[in-house]
Amino acid sequence: MLSPNLQSDANAEPAQAALVDFKRIDASITQGVAWIYSRQNAAGNWEDAPAADPQARAGFTSGGQWGGSTALAVYALLSAGESPQDPRLKTAIDFLFDADIKGVYALAMRLQVCNKLPLSDRIKKVVARDAQLIGTMMHDGKAGGAGAAPLGTWPYAPGERAYSLSRGNYAALGLWAAAQMGLELRAEVWLTMEKAWLESQDPKTGGWTYTYPQLNDSRDKYPITIGMTAAGVASLAIIADYTTDKRPRDASNNPINPPVDRAMKYVADNFLREVGNEELPRSFAFATLYSLERVGLTSGLAQFGPHDWYDFGARYLTSSQERGGSWNAKGSGTQFTDTCFGVLLLSRGRVPLAIAKLDYSKTTTAKRNPWNNRPRDAANLTRWISKTFERDFRWQIIDAKAEVSRLIESPILYIAGDDAVALDDTGKQKIKAYIEAGGLVVVNADSSNRRIAQSIEKLGTELFGFEFRDLPQDHSIYTQQSFVRTKWAAKPQVKALSNGVRELIILLPSSDVGSVFQAYNTKRVEPWQLLANILSYTASREHYYRRGESYYVVPSETAGTISKRIDVARLSYSGNYDPEPGGFRRLSAVLLRDDGVKLTVSPTKAAELKFGETKIAHLTGTQTLELSQPQRDAIKAFVSAGGLLLIDSAGGDSGFAAAVEKEIPQLFGSKSFSPVPTDHAMLKGLASGETKVTFRDAAAKVIGTADAPRLQMLLINDRPAIIYSREDLSAGLVGFQHDGIVGYSPSTATAIVRSILLWASK
Repeated sequence: MLSPNLQSDANAEPAQAALVDFKRIDASITQGVAWIYSRQNAAGNWEDAPAADPQARAGFTSGGQWGGSTALAVYALLSAGESPQDPRLKTAIDFLFDADIKGVYALAMRLQVCNKLPLSDRIKKVVARDAQLIGTMMHDGKAGGAGAAPLGTWPYAPGERAYSLSRGNYAALGLWAAAQMGLELRAEVWLTMEKAWLESQDPKTGGWTYTYPQLNDSRDKYPITIGMTAAGVASLAIIADYTTDKRPRDASNNPINPPVDRAMKYVADNFLREVGNEELPRSFAFATLYSLERVGLTSGLAQFGPHDWYDFGARYLTSSQERGGSWNAKGSGTQFTDTCFGVLLLSRGRVPLAIAKLDYSKTTTAKRNPWNNRPRDAANLTRWISKTFERDFRWQIIDAKAEVSRLIESPILYIAGDDAVALDDTGKQKIKAYIEAGGLVVVNADSSNRRIAQSIEKLGTELFGFEFRDLPQDHSIYTQQSFVRTKWAAKPQVKALSNGVRELIILLPSSDVGSVFQAYNTKRVEPWQLLANILSYTASREHYYRRGESYYVVPSETAGTISKRIDVARLSYSGNYDPEPGGFRRLSAVLLRDDGVKLTVSPTKAAELKFGETKIAHLTGTQTLELSQPQRDAIKAFVSAGGLLLIDSAGGDSGFAAAVEKEIPQLFGSKSFSPVPTDHAMLKGLASGETKVTFRDAAAKVIGTADAPRLQMLLINDRPAIIYSREDLSAGLVGFQHDGIVGYSPSTATAIVRSILLWASK
């Protein structure tokens, strides 16, 4: 297991000098992919010869590692999103399945390719053959006398007596892929590998070299490097998933792994000195970046000490790419391998984030911090979801002090523990801000501990004013996602906190799904399927964001010339009048960024609404709308004086819509609303940045096919004075994609309200 509680040089500076340009990253990936394809030979593979040269060295792709070039290329291309049905890739994949591959590096890469493809009988045969061959190559520590290769290490190819820990790293990588595809390996294999890595770790620095330090002689004095240290950490992390360390942990606080912690401290302390430094001996810059990427994705760590490994790697790669799309570090690997490794880091580091596990240890008033009792629960859950959905996801550990812009990268914030979550004010406000920005918190009570469940119920009510209830059996999480609750033999208890529009916090008080995930117990299907449903609910099954893509707009107090100021009154009344407060916050940021407009939104009691500097008011809610006579009088006077009232039914709530359609027209002596013409001036700016009007999936089930706004209005003195949307706008302004909302898509909702405000403020 990996401990995220890393200590590094206090004087170390983060490797973050400039913002990451994700458009440039996409361009780099595209160019790198094109370059790799350009090197494909006439036979459809990337080998220099039709077969291995028996006279060539075992470590060369012309000899013992023959077939590895094609495997690495295909793996990089698949990771970059290339289709296995592309004729170019299909030919290469067919070649790989039939190739007589024997070298440990080449076998490991072929297994990575297999793990990227739907499992078939043909793939199963390849996996079984490759895993067995890797297993038989492991040194037993006996042959060769005093110079014997240590037990649990690997040669380049069968029959060799030499060894290196780098080869052992790739052996672990290959066996890991085989295990992920369902091949069971004896525990002794994993434990023997672990013993080799632990014995070869430098006791002073925590790092690794290419060989055992105590066995190095004057002719073989390899330096400790970040690349090999990352390989050691990645190997131990892989091994931990398939040894007794995967057993559920109950009330154990946060288990630590001293060897891994020492190694990661070395990585953090030496990051800037070593990563990408082509002048250091045996730096192998691109292979090092590949190892660091594996550690980052396996551990869930976004940073090694103060260094964001992906941001640093992406800046290094985009700035060093050759004009033709390739990479080649001096004194490192070949142009071909470096380019494949470059594409791998840029692509794999950007896969969508499925779940972020919250480290609340720095924002709690409690003495115990059991946030990480099960260190592999989120990792194993993400692995299962990736396999089930047949798409790549990643997970991450995130500090509760992180900026909202980083928290909201994950659609699910996972909180676990076996004691009360006693957050301080900073922690509480970060949770609140994350949820109001569209995030969903999922809480597991480790060991079914009632204290954490009670603390979360109290926290939710404190932050939002709502009460937890059992998640309704007809909820879209149970009925509209991949797995249907009625088919579950054992139905987990699920409590949830809702704002009337969507779920804010989901609490699992008694089923202890974390223990199931930690043990990777797939025989209990219900916990896995439940969490998969929750994830697809947050994204309406398909709206997953890669790193660098987000609906969230960072608020800014600075802009260019402010061209206009708009004041909006947000009306309050006795009811759920502001279920989605994050909506106008995001719209304010959008208007400032895109239009130079300063939007000020003021909470206003409906009975105190007055026409003056504020000429626009917004009314929304759920369930119902019951206005007192003073509230009616104030709204009527505001509109009659020239004000504009914008109304929407939050979440598309039918009860609120029915109340509005009865109350508001009567207030102005009208029978009903009339449609807003689609060519009306208030919708003139709607097409800016969009190609068409779209609705959420839940809305399509209610209103059918529609490609134009369905706004309605009341005319006062021939002026559109009240604009009403039965379909949701409020949740759409926040930007999230949660299922079950009858309304416009977030982009359309934002465009509609933006256009109306700009029109009304002229």
